[in-house]
Amino acid sequence: MKLSSKLSFFILAATTAVILVMGTSYYFISKNFYQSQLEGEVKDRLQAHRDAIESEPAEATFEHVILMERRNIENSFIIFNEDFTVQAETGAISEEDLEVYQSWIAAAESSRHGGAGFVETVEQHIPHIWAFEPIVVDGEITAFLFIDQDTGEFETIKQSLIMLIVIMSAAALVFSGIMVIYYTNKITSPLVKLRQTTKEIASGNFNVEFSRRERDELSFLIEDISSMAKQLKEYRDTKQSFLSNISHDLRTPLTYIKAYSAFLKERDGDQEVQEQSGIIYKEAERMEKLVQDLFHLMKLEEGNEPLMCQRTDLSPFLSEVISKVRFLTKEKNLTVTENYHQESIHVELDAFQMERALLNLMENCIRHTPEGGSLKIGTALINGQAMIEISDNGEGIPQEALLNIWDRFYRVDKARNSEKGGSGLGLPITKQIVKQHGGTIQVSSNPGKGTTFYIYLNAES
Repeated sequence: MKLSSKLSFFILAATTAVILVMGTSYYFISKNFYQSQLEGEVKDRLQAHRDAIESEPAEATFEHVILMERRNIENSFIIFNEDFTVQAETGAISEEDLEVYQSWIAAAESSRHGGAGFVETVEQHIPHIWAFEPIVVDGEITAFLFIDQDTGEFETIKQSLIMLIVIMSAAALVFSGIMVIYYTNKITSPLVKLRQTTKEIASGNFNVEFSRRERDELSFLIEDISSMAKQLKEYRDTKQSFLSNISHDLRTPLTYIKAYSAFLKERDGDQEVQEQSGIIYKEAERMEKLVQDLFHLMKLEEGNEPLMCQRTDLSPFLSEVISKVRFLTKEKNLTVTENYHQESIHVELDAFQMERALLNLMENCIRHTPEGGSLKIGTALINGQAMIEISDNGEGIPQEALLNIWDRFYRVDKARNSEKGGSGLGLPITKQIVKQHGGTIQVSSNPGKGTTFYIYLNAES
């Protein structure tokens, strides 16, 4: 999941959770407050009626209380005698409801002190407040005042309250969503560009410029990466210039060394001098080859090695390249298998440069394959790309070394000398040649079982 998606999900989830907690808390606090207020109001009314009746227990007082309660259409008011028979009521009440009211009053812990509470009269319906107060005259209970108060008014308020919470929550979510989109784009867009920039730096392109107006941590990071890219470019240019100058300056003295050592080893005279001269000549020749490879690699990396590409049929081209290593394969008794795509595959390539790249790979495979082993060369057409596969069943390459084999002078076996293990420039040169052709090269290896190189080039239709 992308960072922007994670950030958006986290903020929206946190906002939603906060809204739900606040909305739910607000709803229940409001509900409890209203219910307690309503319950207190009912109890106060009953106590006021009780005080009035106890102070003047006349029929006129009872009628006055009944008249007052009839104005409230949301309740049922009943005056029970001490034996729970109905003395007066505000409206017609069924016998079944009366029995329920009487049982509720009788079940109260102390009927002398009254009581009140919320009762679910009907399932999935609004609750009612039931309350009663005893009428005590001369220390004896003579009657009970009872109210069944409907809370429909609260239900109306509750619906309005829920609608208000929903509207506020939706507005808060929309606002937070807009803010999340804005700030995630503001944060992640530079990060995406920065990722692309670092990928270019990793691929060797240090000519990158990336600036940001804001002065924050991200800006400082961008500045540091830009500074790093400049320093890497300076280091690369200095190194390439040094290697290029060294390889150029070594050519002349090596030429003289080769010439004079050749002259001495061919000259009649001291046998020991001839032998030593032959060694000098051989080492100078090897040094010259190393310098040439290094100089060639520098030119490839600097882009100063122009390609002379032409349309080429891969199968006959590869067969011709294989013929140039036939002597080496026979020398080690290697079996060479060619497996080409059944139809011709044409690519645009510089025959001289690509031949050099392929020879580097084949010679590398031959060098690291024991006698009696095998070498396989094949082609395939995959998603419009021409694939060249070169594999052996030799000693293989350890997994930890696969990423380093494209570095200059890198050798998997540090104990090998340049004569047995190569100069360490063949694979870097091969990679640069393939890269200049607009292709890619990959490698897979299993130590003890062999190595396979894959070259992918754009196929011509």
